[in-house]
Formats: sequence, C-alpha cells, structure tokens
Amino acid sequence: MFQELKRTLRLTAAATLGAALLATPAAIGVTLSDDDARPATDAANNDLPDAKEVFKAMLKAMGGEEAFDKIKSTYVVAEMNTPMGDMKMESRFADPDKFLMEQDVPGMGRQRMGSDGKVGWMHNPMMGYDLIDSEQLEGMTRQANMHMMLLQFEDEFEEMTTIERTEFKGKDCYKVKLVPKEGNGTQHGYFNRETGLLEAMKIEQRGPQGRGMTMTMEFDEWKKVDDVKLFHKLHIDQMGMRMTMTFKKIELNAVDDEVFELPEQVRALARERDAQEENREGGE
Repeated sequence: MFQELKRTLRLTAAATLGAALLATPAAIGVTLSDDDARPATDAANNDLPDAKEVFKAMLKAMGGEEAFDKIKSTYVVAEMNTPMGDMKMESRFADPDKFLMEQDVPGMGRQRMGSDGKVGWMHNPMMGYDLIDSEQLEGMTRQANMHMMLLQFEDEFEEMTTIERTEFKGKDCYKVKLVPKEGNGTQHGYFNRETGLLEAMKIEQRGPQGRGMTMTMEFDEWKKVDDVKLFHKLHIDQMGMRMTMTFKKIELNAVDDEVFELPEQVRALARERDAQEENREGGE
C-alpha cells in the first residue's frame, strides 16, 4: 500500500510540474465549441496544401530550421493560474535530453524534477527524492520543453493530413489531422493561413470506461526571442476550467550545464538501483 501511495504522489508531482500536460500527445484531449471552429465553404477546401507543407510553413514562421539548430539550451520562467491557486515555474533545458524543472505548488510546496541526460529524478517535500523510470523519462525528455515540442510533429505523428480550411475564433486556418505514433487519440492542429503559426490543438482520447477526455490548448502572444518566434501564453481549457500559463522570461543559450548535475541523494538512489539490477542479472 505504501508503494502505491508513493507512486501516486510521484505521478501527482509530475503532473503539477507541467510535464504530464505534454508528456505524451495521447495524454491530451481537446474540445472546441461551435463558436471556436467553423468550417469554411466547400470551394475553400478544393485546393488544400499537404500537411507537411503546413508544418514547414509554421517552422519558417517561427524562424526556420537553421535558427533552431543553433539553440542548445532554454531557460523559462512562467506563471500559471490553476483551481489550486497560482503556480510559479522555472525550467531549464539543454542538449542532449537534460532538464531541470522547479515549481511552487500551493499546498504542496516546492516540486523539482530533472535529468542529467541519463538519470531522471523528482523531489517533493512529502516523499523526498525518487527516480523516474526510463520509459517515463523518455517521454518527458522528448516533450518537456513546450516550445521545442512544436518542432517534433513529424517525429511524434505517423500521419499528418490537411482535411479542411476553417476558422478558429475568427482566424482563417488549415485544420490538420494528426495521428500519433503512440496512443489511441485523434488530434487536430489549427494553423493560421496568414501567419503560418499554430493557433490551437484539438485532441480527443477515450479515457477509463470509454469516457472521452478533452482539453483545449491555445497558443497565444507569439513574440521574437533572438532569431526565433515563440508563444508567450498557453491557454488550457478542461472540464469547464480555464488555466493560462504566461511565460515571463525566455532565454536561449544561457544555461550553465552545472545546474543539471544530480543531487547526491539521487546519485545514491541510482547506485542502489544499479546494484539491484546487477544482482538480478547475476541470479538469472
């Protein structure tokens, strides 16, 4: 029972840190009201661009592949209003697969989660330090960075199809169907035809007992940061509640690699885990 409680609290910490929001595309669902998205006329849908071309247009609008290739680290300070209260977040990311995310959660204290590229860990005041298993860590390192996640469409989806020209909140958009490589959800992206940028994601997934799980994600206030353009607000609607994440600071290539060094408590846990795995292999 204690192990189950520990696992539940560990996953709760992951969720409050924001990693669970974007850890896997299939974990997110979106619903749009009729007023949000309206199909255009049939004539507008006669000549639709290939979905990969829509994605390339977004990448170009964000600054282009060459500009993003120059980004080796990202530092983000954000605030998020939630039903639990306002949360403050500070995140650092660096190649390859390194991250450190810290967040002050009302009623739970300061939560931390990180990886040096090999060992993943999390810490919360209630349960102390714990390791993140390799499967969970892979999803986090792949998509924990919300801004860079948008560049991974072709890696995350096995099928991308432009299905119609439509409006999202009065903006002329291409609606692209996205089939993830993992999970059973159906997703749609709304790409602004004029700017090329992503306006929103619509994702639908069946949850426990076949119930639909839904969420709306809107990408807002796109601004230049050095040579690239990034969104500075993320609106999330779920179950009648609206949360907004505001990015107060975004700095590129300004992270000291030392911040990703493992805490000594995590090193001890990793040594213990490795010893147990060696013992099991030796006993086989």
